Amino acid sequence: FAEILKEKFQVSIIFIQSGDETYNGSVKQGLKLYSIFSPRLWLERTFEKCASQRTAPCSIRLFQFATNIVKFSGRLGAWFLPVRPKSYWLWPDNLIWYYSKAYKQLEKNNSLENIDTLLTINSPFPAHLAGRKFKKKYPHVRWLTFTIDPFARASDFSKQWLFRSLKARVDTAEEKGVFKTADLNFVSEEVYETDTEIFSEVI
Repeated sequence: FAEILKEKFQVSIIFIQSGDETYNGSVKQGLKLYSIFSPRLWLERTFEKCASQRTAPCSIRLFQFATNIVKFSGRLGAWFLPVRPKSYWLWPDNLIWYYSKAYKQLEKNNSLENIDTLLTINSPFPAHLAGRKFKKKYPHVRWLTFTIDPFARASDFSKQWLFRSLKARVDTAEEKGVFKTADLNFVSEEVYETDTEIFSEVI
């Protein structure tokens, strides 16, 4: 999308930082990049890298254990659901931290560039939540969503055991809310064929 759009528009991309390099408006190949940093993910990658570089069994197990501890701390967000799901305290999953950070970056970019169109991709789903909050505050901004795998189906593949059915209902309701609020929704062919009940009301 970005490669096509940058030919006619100024395109900025907000994404989760995966390496050591940070981006705060840096321009690369005609695109403005903004990376969102997570200390937990950084620790997880660091411990995994250390484990892969070790040869002593004890050292490998030590870093693997450290990796699992970090992962467990993140999964707490996917296991517990507060009384008010829309508080976005731990819901919807262990990437909820991206919701507030991405929204703050959107506000910052908007103050400098006056965003007129917003495209969010549901990887992670909190990107859609940030987009919805931004759209509600700035209704004149055209908001487009792209969904590859519905978040409402995420619980089918997760190991969550606490409040499973409740979370599934909340996930479905929130995803429908995203589709209803957006100006235009793009979905993959698979989603279009198998998950019409999620977005049928807005097509």
